[in-house]
Amino acid sequence: SRDGMLDLSSVYLEAQAYAGDGGEGSSGMALGGKASLLLDGGVYDWNGLSLTTDAYASGGDGGLGNGAMGLSDAIDVSLLNGAALSLPGELFLSANAFGTFDAPVGAFVRGGGIKLSVAGGSSLVFGSLSATARADLDPPSYYFGEGPSTTPDTFGGTISLTADGGSISGHSAELFADAYQFGALNDAGSARGGSVAVSL
Repeated sequence: SRDGMLDLSSVYLEAQAYAGDGGEGSSGMALGGKASLLLDGGVYDWNGLSLTTDAYASGGDGGLGNGAMGLSDAIDVSLLNGAALSLPGELFLSANAFGTFDAPVGAFVRGGGIKLSVAGGSSLVFGSLSATARADLDPPSYYFGEGPSTTPDTFGGTISLTADGGSISGHSAELFADAYQFGALNDAGSARGGSVAVSL
């Protein structure tokens, strides 16, 4: 926002992906998009801020599912050169990926990447912070509990929170880059957690 102004109450940025059903074949893979916010100087008083780039695969109508993934740079929020952002409500950042059962060989589910940086004398104040870059499996609508034949591997994403010459304060902060898995009748995939880094 160099030499500009954003006078808003609440801000919502979304670049989500929803794959389509495949009928009796394989459903499509979902690839989440990218959302970024750069505040280069200035003072901003918003109620809340939300950036969402979740990716949802589909289980089809009794067919095969697929994987889903977020971009490694899915969400980027940067405050520079004395920018001051005040959020009495929630700062919500979500780069999750949801795959489905019985995906093709080689399919996987990977959470995206989230970067939150406050630098150059800038300040960020929030009521609460929720940042999630998880990889999970979303049971398809036709699933009734007998268990899938296979599940794809899952990998948590990455979250980076940095205050380099800036300040970050709030009542609470939750940063999750988990990977979840589901039992399978034949071959269950592996689960590997992502990474969460806080640098001051």
